[in-house]
This record gives sequence, structure tokens and C-alpha cells, in this order.
Amino acid sequence: MIILMWILSAAIAALLFMVFFWNRVQRQQQQQQQQQQQQQQQQKLSPPQLLSNSSAFSQYYQQRQQQQQKNAEALSQNKLKKAEALLQKKKEKAEALLQKQKLRRERIMQQQIEAEALLQKQQQQKQQERNELLQKGAAALLQKQKQAMEVMMKYSLCKYPLLTLDHISKSNLLGYPHAIKMFFRGHENRLAELLSQNAGSYVMPQHYNRASSKMQEVIISRVASVRLRAVRDEAANKAKQLCNDGKCANAFVLLECAIKLGHLPSHALMAWLLIIGREGVAEDKKRAFELAEVGARLGCNDSKGVLAWCYRYVDGCKQDEVHSLELARESSENGSMYGKYLLGELHYSGSSDEVAHDHAQALALHRLAAAQGLADAQHRLGYMYFSGDSVDRNCAKALRWWQQAAAQGHPEALYMVALCHELGHSVEKSRLNAIRWYGLAFEAGCSDAANDLLRLGVK
Repeated sequence: MIILMWILSAAIAALLFMVFFWNRVQRQQQQQQQQQQQQQQQQKLSPPQLLSNSSAFSQYYQQRQQQQQKNAEALSQNKLKKAEALLQKKKEKAEALLQKQKLRRERIMQQQIEAEALLQKQQQQKQQERNELLQKGAAALLQKQKQAMEVMMKYSLCKYPLLTLDHISKSNLLGYPHAIKMFFRGHENRLAELLSQNAGSYVMPQHYNRASSKMQEVIISRVASVRLRAVRDEAANKAKQLCNDGKCANAFVLLECAIKLGHLPSHALMAWLLIIGREGVAEDKKRAFELAEVGARLGCNDSKGVLAWCYRYVDGCKQDEVHSLELARESSENGSMYGKYLLGELHYSGSSDEVAHDHAQALALHRLAAAQGLADAQHRLGYMYFSGDSVDRNCAKALRWWQQAAAQGHPEALYMVALCHELGHSVEKSRLNAIRWYGLAFEAGCSDAANDLLRLGVK
């Protein structure tokens, strides 16, 4: 065992000696190579026999200058080629960029032409529909109003009661005005028709003339009032439908007729349109206040809500916050959407000391007013959902409320729908649709839409 250990240690020692000897040999070889390289460099740098031979030195110096000149020329040519290649590449890149910009300008000009053509076509179509609707509605309304007024004017001044011989002979009620009134109850239209034909007339005895004439005036006045009320209600309903469709200018003539015939809610609707303004309807706050005041004095709850808005927010009207709050609460309690909207705005802004700053209550009131079709409440709900104010942020619901308000021609709602189309909020991003909606908003009276149209390249 000892012998094996001795042999192993001897082998290890021999191996270490060989490694040490090999490293020493390698270092010597490397030193020799370095010395040779240094000698070669010294030989290159120092020409032979420089001190003894001046001609050899001058020749060597010339060759060296020529070599340096050739190297400098080659280097300059290489740099020049690289610079030309880089310049050519930049030139090609600039030409490609110019071509791309040219195509983009052409595409934008084409889109502008298409958008302008679309806007012009829509305006022409809207104007044509408006003219046709005005002609038809005005003609029909004037005809019905004329017929009703003819009945009123023709029979309210009759001196003698004109009744058909057939009805009098069959009923055997000659000389009893109260019995004649009972006989024609529910048949006033038939009575008016028979009287207008003036067929088979019969004159009552002289001592019944005054009572019979009074009874006939009552019946004919009742028939005429029913007809006028039907004309009034039809005009008011058509005007409201036109406002819901965003055709407020067309509804204005019908509202005028409904107001003249005594329709109280039309006072509130026309006053509201004159306060905020719509496409084709210029703002006239003085007349709006007068209409709302007349309607409120006659007991119209909607007019009270509009009058409350005038007392608080309309410039040029006497500011009376206490009376405004009383009218708003009374109007809201009686179901008016205008009163609910005003109370909702007061709760939302917290500008009144008597109304708590409560966004949840404002949201509830705005929802009630929006469900009744008030475009301003629908626009406010859209803003609350878009900004996440008192509710979870939901751009899809905001867009739906803005679209409902925009359908009634609300300027700010039209602008927000255009913005959603431009930025792609809950709807496909489309520049043409954005231009179309911005154009509608500008026509409806939104001044901000003009700057966006210019920004998008539409003049």
C-alpha cells in the first residue's frame, strides 16, 4: 500500500514538472515572437541605410507620401460613395413620403366632397319634407278650422230654430224646446248637418222664439266647440310628434294654432323651444316667458315648470329663486317633466340652499323626465353615464341616451353623438359619420361643431 502511494505521488510530481516546463517553453516562444514583430516594425518604420544613403531616404519618403495619398483618396472615395448612397436613400424615402401625403390629401378631398354632397342632399331632403308637411298640415288644419268656424258663425246668431219636419212630426214634440233638446242629445253633429242644409225648416210659435233660439245657440255652440277642440288636439299632437322627430320648425305653425285654440300644454312646449332654441327656431326668451306666464296663470302644470326655469336661469327675466322652487315642486308633484328636470338639476348642482346636493336624487328625477321624452334630461343622463357620475361608467348607455335626445334635435346631444363616432366610443369609428353628425349639430345651433368641422377639413 505504501509503495502504491509512493508511485502515485511520484507520478503526480512528474506531471506537475512537465506542465511547468511546457508553460515555460510557451512563454519563451511568445517572447521571441514579440521580439521579431518589434524588429519588423522597426525595420518598416526606419528605412535601411538612411544615414549612409540620402537618395534612398528621399525615394522611400516619396513612396511613403504616395502611399498615404492613395490611402487618403481611397478613403475619401469610400466616404463619398457612402454619402451618395445615403443621400439617394433619403431622396427615395422623401419621394415615397410625398407620394403618400399626396394620396392622403386626395383621399381627404374625396371624403370632404362626399361629406359635403351628403350634407347637401340631407338638407335638400329635409327642406322638401318640411315644405310638404307644412303644406299638407296647414291645408288640412285650415280646412277643419274653417268648417268649425262656419258652423259657429252660421248658427250661433239664428233668430228662429230650424228643425226638420220629419223629426218634429215623428216625435210629436211641437212647442216644447226642452223636449227637442232631449231628443237631439248625442246627435249634435246630425243636427248641425240638417241645419246647414236648411231642409224642411219649421218656425216655432212666436212665444217660444226666445227660449228656442237660446237652446239652439247652446247646442250649436257645443257642436262647434267639440269640433274646434278636435282640431286643437290634433294640431297639438302633431306638433308634439314633430318635436319628438326633431322637426321643431315644422311644429311651430301647429303650436301657434293649438295655442290660439286654447291648448295649455302647447304654451309650455313652445316656451321651452324658444328658451333653448332648435334648428329653424330662434331663441326668444321674452316671448317664452310670456307664454309660460300665461299658461301658468291658466293652471297648466307644464307651464309652471317652464316658468320656474325662467325665474332661475333665463337672462332678462326677474330672478326669483323662492318662487321658482315653489313652482318646480308643484309642477313636479303634478307629473310635469319640466318640474322634474329643474329639481333634478338643482339636486345635481347643489346651487340652492333649500335643495340638498344629492346626485342619486338627481339621477332619479332625470330618469323620470327622460322617460316622459324631455330631450334635455336625456342628454344629462347620457353625460352622467359617460362620466360615471353617481352611476357606473357605461359609454353604451350614454350613447343610447344621447341618440334619443339627438332624435329630437338637441344640439349638444347631436355633438356628443358625433364625438362618439369620431373617437369610436361604443360605436364603429367613422370619419364620415362624425362629419354628418357634426353638420347636424351645427345646423341645430351648436357653435362648437363648426370648429370640429373645420378641423376635419369641411368648410
